[in-house]
Amino acid sequence: MPNISPPLPTISFLHPALKELLDEHLTENGELLPPWKAYPTYERYSLGWRMGEGQDFIHLWHDLLQLWNIETRLEYFRCHLPLPLPWLDYVALTFGYEDKDSSLLRIESAEHAQQITSDPTHFSGIRWLASQGLCDFDEFVAWLRSEFS
Repeated sequence: MPNISPPLPTISFLHPALKELLDEHLTENGELLPPWKAYPTYERYSLGWRMGEGQDFIHLWHDLLQLWNIETRLEYFRCHLPLPLPWLDYVALTFGYEDKDSSLLRIESAEHAQQITSDPTHFSGIRWLASQGLCDFDEFVAWLRSEFS
């Protein structure tokens, strides 16, 4: 039996345009797809997430996730495993982890990637996701280092 995400909370306060956007991205079971499945052609740092429908969707998605408690959000993400490695920082953000010093956009070189992934004070959100069984931190590190080699 496939994993089914938890049902969305009843939402009565959405602007009609956002309600229409939400309805367009619900599966037959009423499941809200994560951004990488709703817009599979958009890369993680695509301009599409910063303007237009992609921007509207990612903000709506993030805000709706905040209506769930942590356990329900964990259940949601477990239904969408494996999580794409480039999206782990954003998934961590949905749980309140914002690693500004470890932003993937701030990494300048392979040496820098090596340095910050070796420092346990960096990527605390992704380390927490790993502790919850949502990702493998070593796999993330290998991917990140390969991006800069």
